[in-house]
Amino acid sequence: MQNCPYNLIIAERPLHATREEYEALKATLKFGPKDLRPNGWDVGYIEGKVYIVAQTGYRWKQLTPKAFNDLAGILIAKNGLDHLDFRGGRPAPLVIESSPTYFRIMDNGSLWRPARNR
Repeated sequence: MQNCPYNLIIAERPLHATREEYEALKATLKFGPKDLRPNGWDVGYIEGKVYIVAQTGYRWKQLTPKAFNDLAGILIAKNGLDHLDFRGGRPAPLVIESSPTYFRIMDNGSLWRPARNR
C-alpha cells in the first residue's frame, strides 16, 4: 500500500447496525485481554451506527481475521452497498479527507485495492 499521509484510514461512511452486530464485529478483533486493537483495526458504535477505522502502518490485509472481513461484508450488504471505501482521515473529530480510496471491503468480505496501492 502506498504511504498514507493521514493518521487513519477511515470508512467513507458508518454502517447501520444493531448493538449485537457491533459487538460481534468487535469480538472478531480481540485476541486477548491486553490486545484490544490487533492489526490496526478499530470499531466504534454511536447511535445505531458502526464506525470502522484502520490505522496506518499496519499490515491490515495480511493480519485481519477472516471473521472480521466476513461480518463487515454482511453489514455492508445489509446497508444496501456492494462495497465500503476506506480513505485517509484524522481523529478528533473523525474527519475523512478527499483522498483516494486506499482499499475497499466488498460485500462478500473480500478486500480490493486500486492498482496504485498494490
